[in-house]
Amino acid sequence: MKEPYLDQIRTAVRQRYDAVARSPRPLFQYPTGREGMLKLGYGEEFIDSLPASVAESFCGVGNPLLAGKIRPGETVLDVGCGAGVDIIRAAGLAGPDGKVYGVDLTSSMVERAADNIKKMQIANAWAEEGAAESLPFPDKIFDVVTSNGVLNLSPEKRDWLGEIHRVLKPGGRLYLADMILEDGMAGESPNNLDAWSA
Repeated sequence: MKEPYLDQIRTAVRQRYDAVARSPRPLFQYPTGREGMLKLGYGEEFIDSLPASVAESFCGVGNPLLAGKIRPGETVLDVGCGAGVDIIRAAGLAGPDGKVYGVDLTSSMVERAADNIKKMQIANAWAEEGAAESLPFPDKIFDVVTSNGVLNLSPEKRDWLGEIHRVLKPGGRLYLADMILEDGMAGESPNNLDAWSA
């Protein structure tokens, strides 16, 4: 795919998720917020521990933390952290001796995640701006990488996965939740920018 079109896709994704940072509720065909977390198995105890404004900011497509365990003391990266709900959950599992980092393409989402982390008074979690295809971290530092509905947004999936491999420690784990198309794009062209950010 040519670079000018890659830039257009990134811009379309940024614009959509700038709006999502304000409120995800009207922008998706699947449930978001508290309803979405309940359907995806986050558990009422965890959901009830969140302030309403934090719970309502959730817009994941799955629950990557059902794919495997996060152990106390581990270092975790959430790629495409959005509003930070999976960071908050991972920080609780990693405990005070663990560290959890989130990275997101949009500054507005990073701000929302940082605000939600602060509301939860979590001292061992951080969010920063960056692209999944060029992660702002050194090699081999994470025990676990999680991602929730972000791989499908990238037109450079080989680079995306290569970066995950680069930052994971030997024997590290990737817990991924995402959407796939089983029957093509239902009449949509892959050149339709809206299709990349839906």
